[in-house]
Amino acid sequence: MGEPQLNSSGELVRTFGILQDITHHKQTQEKLNYKASHDALTGLINRREFERRAERALSNVSDPEEQHALCFLDLDQFKVVNDSCGHTAGDELLQQLGALLKDTVRQRDTLARLGGDEFGLLMEHCSIDDANRAVNAVLEAINSYQFQWGGKAFKVGVSIGVTMITETTGSLTELMQDADAACYVAKEEGRNRVHVHHKGDVEIARRHGEMQWVTRLNEALENDRFCLYAQPISALNAAPASHYEVQSLLRQPNFLRDIEFISVNLSGLSLADEKFLGFTQRCIEESGIDPTKLCFEITETAAISNLNRATTFIGSLRDMGCRFALDDFGSGLSSFGYLKNLPVDYLKIDGMFVRDIAHDPIDHAMVKSINEIGQVMGLQTIAEFVENDIIRQMLEGIGVNYAQGYGIGRPIPLNDIMSAY
Repeated sequence: MGEPQLNSSGELVRTFGILQDITHHKQTQEKLNYKASHDALTGLINRREFERRAERALSNVSDPEEQHALCFLDLDQFKVVNDSCGHTAGDELLQQLGALLKDTVRQRDTLARLGGDEFGLLMEHCSIDDANRAVNAVLEAINSYQFQWGGKAFKVGVSIGVTMITETTGSLTELMQDADAACYVAKEEGRNRVHVHHKGDVEIARRHGEMQWVTRLNEALENDRFCLYAQPISALNAAPASHYEVQSLLRQPNFLRDIEFISVNLSGLSLADEKFLGFTQRCIEESGIDPTKLCFEITETAAISNLNRATTFIGSLRDMGCRFALDDFGSGLSSFGYLKNLPVDYLKIDGMFVRDIAHDPIDHAMVKSINEIGQVMGLQTIAEFVENDIIRQMLEGIGVNYAQGYGIGRPIPLNDIMSAY
């Protein structure tokens, strides 16, 4: 604000006032705005700003001829670099790839780091043909790139999901889900490729169904709508013993007294969680349950994917008295080689080999080989998918120890079993 001073003729001579330099304030505000909208590691737009711009593009589409493209990019093999070279190398890789992508896309496009090793690309005023050309240029650029670290060279790839923003596109949530689903399909189809979302896409519909199940499962957990079932595992060549496979554990003294053990499935995600071993040990100690009554089942694929962690996990709980079964054995590419490094007690022979042993000599030979290797290593074998007496009798002839499947017994509510005690 200024105070004018006039002369005798009423003309402005001077103005008295206070001037304030707000340059620093504006610079500080600009820095804060930049941090709020950009990723600290790569300097790219962050997820929040990306979604804001995508929503703006969505709201501006009214002309049938007007369209934009939104893409999700998920790096392939990033975990290899991160796990083998450390997080510093992983961060450097993300920075280099961020710069590479920025040089590859159009200057007017919005490139963002959405989190982890995921990037987003918003191409406004872009046809499907132009979008295809752009994402294939990105794919080629990343395929031609090599990451150098500690004297080693690493190749990475990228799976890209593309969806178009048109006048028929729904909400921002649906738009992002479509891009995410398309990216997921690109990964499932073999990685390092592009998948474009379109109406009637069967794979996209399947992926959306899987995403909806996540919500359903969470709601079921919150509302206590799960019911425990148990499926019997029957001894083939020894005195009958009571084994059951259940999805969770329920403590009841008489029930636990009369069974040899119960099997509990562990997911690959649980095995990969650094905190899960300590959590499991605490649960066993606090419950007071006899650890020898517990047999944890880990799929072969999960064990191979996290070999060091799986070995530590198995060794630690076996020291407490727990047992372990390697589930779906035979489905991996190097099963017998990995088996020597996994201190398990049981091998569960993958049902894909068991169900056709009466008709397929190759499957019969696979089951026989897996059983023989298991017996030599001092392991008990369990055959899955035993659906009739013919398969059961053939397994007895081979020498498999246990059988599980609808021909042995269907899963029944655990409460029905418990009520007998």
